[in-house]
Amino acid sequence: MVLTDGPELPLTTCPMDLLQIFSVKVMEIKGALQWPLDVYGHVAVRDSLDHKRIYLFRRKREDCQALSSPQASTSSSDSSLKLTGPSRAIALIDPVIFEVDLKVKSKGSPFECDDKVLSYHAYCYHNIIHRYDAGFARKQVESTEHSTMEFMFAHLNQAVEATIQIRVDEGSSDFKARVAAATAGIDEEVVLLNSLDRKVVVDENGLVTLQRRVVVVAEKSMLTVSVEATDGEGGDIITKKLNFRPRVALRSKALYKFGFCNLSVVVAWSMVP
Repeated sequence: MVLTDGPELPLTTCPMDLLQIFSVKVMEIKGALQWPLDVYGHVAVRDSLDHKRIYLFRRKREDCQALSSPQASTSSSDSSLKLTGPSRAIALIDPVIFEVDLKVKSKGSPFECDDKVLSYHAYCYHNIIHRYDAGFARKQVESTEHSTMEFMFAHLNQAVEATIQIRVDEGSSDFKARVAAATAGIDEEVVLLNSLDRKVVVDENGLVTLQRRVVVVAEKSMLTVSVEATDGEGGDIITKKLNFRPRVALRSKALYKFGFCNLSVVVAWSMVP
C-alpha cells in the first residue's frame, strides 16, 4: 500500500513481475515422525527489495498448528499450513529465496529440546529463467531428510499489489465465512479467510479479521474476490463474487449483500516502489 494514495506516483515506478503465493503443504513425513503433527516455526521469502524475511507462516511453540495426513484430510483439517502472509508483494527483480524452519512439538515432553525437525531448508526460485513462461500456477516440490513439501505459487508479469479489507457495513456480525481471491486465467485461489466452521472475528469498528490481506494481480488481468457466508444459525451457504479491474493506485470498493448482513470490500492498489 506504499503508493496507494500518492499524492504523485514516481516516474520510475511501473507494474513489475511479482510472486503470488497460493499454498504450502506437507506432502510426506519421514523417519520417526508420525501424523498428526503439531507444527511451529516459520516459512519465509526474501526478495531483493530489502532482503528481509517476508513471512508466509510464523508460529511459536505454544501456538502450534495441527496437521493431519494428506490421505486423511477433511474440510476442516489437512496438511496445508495456514498462511498469514506475505504482508507485502514479493518482487521478482532477482531470484527469491524460500526459507523453511519448521519443527514438530513433542507430545510427551514440555521441552523444546525434545522436539523434532520437520524441515530446515532453503531454495531459490530463478525468476529470470521463468520470465517467459509466467502467468500460471506452479508446483515446487522440495524434499529433505525429514519431509517433502509442496509450494504452490505463480509468477505474474507486469503486476500490481492489492490489499483487501472487508467490513460489516450493515446487519449481524454473527456469521461464518470463507473469502478467497483469484486472478483471471489461473485456477488456484488465495484463501484470505477460512471460517465456515466457526464465527468470523469482527473488531469494534466492524472490520473482519482476515488471515491474509495481500495478493498480486497482473495489470491487464482481473481480480475476483469471492465470499461464501452463512448466518450464525447454520443456514444455507450463500456465495457472492465480484470482479475488480486492477489499478496502479487508489482504491476500488464494492458491496456484498447477504440476507443477514452487508459486507463492504475495499481493495487498495499499489505498485511496488
